Amino acid sequence: MADSTGDRALPWFVFGVFVVLTGLATIYVWRTTRDADRARFMNAVQATRDDIVGRLDAYIDLLTATRGLVVSNPALPREELRQYIRSLNIQSRYPGLQGIGMLLRIPREDVPRLESEIRADYAPFRVYPEARSPEAYPIVLIEPLDRRNKVAMGYDMFTNPVRREAMQRARDTGRPAASARVTLVQEIDPERKSGFLIYTPLYVTGTTPDTLAERRAALFGFVYTPFRAPDLFAGIFGSQEHPEIGFEIYDNRELLHRTKDLPPDPRFVADDSIDVAGRKWSIRWISRRVGFGPALLLAAATFAGGLIIASLLFTLLRVQLRARAVAESTAERLRESEAELQRASRSKDEFLATLSHELRTPMTSIMGWTQMLGTGELDAATQKEAVEAILHSGTLQAQLIDDLLDLSRITVGNMRIEMQRVELAPIVLAAIETVRPAAHAKGVQLAWELAPDVYVDGDDQRLQQITWNLLSNAVKFTSSGGSVRVAVFTDRRDAVIEVVDSGQGIDPEFMPHLFERFRQADSSSTRTHTGLGLGLAIVRHLVELHGGTIAAQSGGAGRGATFRVRLPRRAA
Repeated sequence: MADSTGDRALPWFVFGVFVVLTGLATIYVWRTTRDADRARFMNAVQATRDDIVGRLDAYIDLLTATRGLVVSNPALPREELRQYIRSLNIQSRYPGLQGIGMLLRIPREDVPRLESEIRADYAPFRVYPEARSPEAYPIVLIEPLDRRNKVAMGYDMFTNPVRREAMQRARDTGRPAASARVTLVQEIDPERKSGFLIYTPLYVTGTTPDTLAERRAALFGFVYTPFRAPDLFAGIFGSQEHPEIGFEIYDNRELLHRTKDLPPDPRFVADDSIDVAGRKWSIRWISRRVGFGPALLLAAATFAGGLIIASLLFTLLRVQLRARAVAESTAERLRESEAELQRASRSKDEFLATLSHELRTPMTSIMGWTQMLGTGELDAATQKEAVEAILHSGTLQAQLIDDLLDLSRITVGNMRIEMQRVELAPIVLAAIETVRPAAHAKGVQLAWELAPDVYVDGDDQRLQQITWNLLSNAVKFTSSGGSVRVAVFTDRRDAVIEVVDSGQGIDPEFMPHLFERFRQADSSSTRTHTGLGLGLAIVRHLVELHGGTIAAQSGGAGRGATFRVRLPRRAA
């Protein structure tokens, strides 16, 4: 009695231990995956930050180069400067840059003379707005001269306090200076966007004077460039189809730009700042991923895999204990069949060894990938591969459980089928579609010829299980370059499902045991094909429940095999 109680408790004890271990492994995977996601987010932040800083530095360098051209020849004709700027091909080579322009410092009384001079080249030119300041700083050149930039020609930037602050800072420091957030005069559309400008000073000395007073006295103008914030950042990141992060940029707490379609509940957020030509931009980096999807997926896969293993071991122990009880009972009742019982015991042991191997193989994959995921060093593509491998191994273990459950139902006589009038061709075609990816991956040619209007009384799910098992076996034992053919036809009063392969064939000595439980032609630990040796036994039982028969033929090793299922035919 004590042994019987212990045997009943053992499967539950093993199941409980594996559930606890699964919980611990799930927590570990969750934490490591979450940390890996955080590291990936910070890497994306650094890469995006570098892109912004690098692009702005390139544009400032371009502005500085243009300044060098002007100060090297203060008398340079505007047309030559215009041709130089056009040669830069700004709109295609420098996306986000609205243009490059120049403004001159002139006494207010010289404004009429300047207007008359520039109107010789550009008739609509006028200096605006009117002001009482002793000096004006009108835009006298900007390229490309598109519909937006035409509006800016003649604009006196010194009349605007925001622009004036940046111009004075550039004048006094001798370095490029960015303005605070402004609305450009080029904003002529109803939807007005935020922007900013960067100025670099022009001195009559050609170089930057040493003292502040000398710099203020020697200034004769600025080379500058205007930026529309949406165009600038679209030029930097417009080619990214699925960016990892978005961002919000503020200048002195004023929003300069916000990435579109940011999630309301991002997974990660980080605050940062960068210096842009003397202005400090505050940046909030925002993850486009919401929640913790991948982490939850991996944790769920780990938990599900652990439960599958626990359930499989639980079922294994129950089956083992039941098989042992049946074997002992049979041995006690039928002493004269000792030899047969020994054969059954050997088959059972081979089955358990095979099952242990089949358990260990996917478990090794699950644990290996879980350990690699735990390092946090896998990229997104490898993480996806890891999840797919874990799910694939879990699917294999689920199939083992299904076979064991079917075996259990057959053993206790609880296998049930729902009989109804069904057509064979759609059922067989569904099984073909299921095994087609495996055949394609292995390089096995799959062909079929399904006669229509062949009806039988049967359970469509179990009939598909019969066909799938025969097809998957045929693909498994057929080498690359071989073929598998399946056919549905009638033979007098029978409906026939026939599966023919060009695979390794069946040894004549093994043919009598082909449909027995736990029997495999190669049950050694070094066998090349996986499986428990239950499939054909289950197939034979299902065929017999349908009132049919199954037979196999083979010319021997290397000559392929033919399986033929005959079922009572019903009129269409």
